[in-house]
Amino acid sequence: MAEFVPAETIEVVKKNCPEFYEAVANLQKEVFSGKKLDEKMQRLVLLAVVATLGDEKAVKRQTKKLMEMGATIEEIQDVMKVVYIGAGMPRFIKAVEAILEVAGDQC
Repeated sequence: MAEFVPAETIEVVKKNCPEFYEAVANLQKEVFSGKKLDEKMQRLVLLAVVATLGDEKAVKRQTKKLMEMGATIEEIQDVMKVVYIGAGMPRFIKAVEAILEVAGDQC
């Protein structure tokens, strides 16, 4: 949950709704424990989804996480090609700008 929700919100939920917090935390663990797709591939899919939705903050978070996991800029570029086809130029540009903020010179 921590990578998707601000820390202050997490603490409030954890304190006031511990059962809900645990359920969400367990769900996130389950989501990224794929049987056929490894976590990196799942996160590449997630990058495409959040880019298509136009969520720049999520694009940055996922790009950072992917790079920490060893994803190459070429893999991220391949995802962006799919985003361009599926979501069009405006969403593609927003996502690429967000990725450039994280990846910098690597693009």
